[in-house]
Amino acid sequence: MATVRIGNVFIPFGNALLAGIAGLVAQKYKFSPSVSGALAMLPYTPYIWFACMVYNVPQAVIAFIVMKAFIEVLISGTIIEIMLHRPEVRNFLARFKS
Repeated sequence: MATVRIGNVFIPFGNALLAGIAGLVAQKYKFSPSVSGALAMLPYTPYIWFACMVYNVPQAVIAFIVMKAFIEVLISGTIIEIMLHRPEVRNFLARFKS
């Protein structure tokens, strides 16, 4: 919905990049969700910077967007980490593991 409202076609690809890399890092290196998300910010940051520059977003606003995204990643990663400590959540997710 944000893509339609804002009109920035780069948003869904940026979200996929961020989530995909975080998932790969978590799976391959067994890092926590927070650490995996923070590491995924490394390739996400230049991508989002480019995507915003295409739309002439001021650099100060881009810096704010990147910092906001980093904080959101750390908060969501921490919440996920807490949730994964619950046995019922782990058992539910184990059903989908191949």
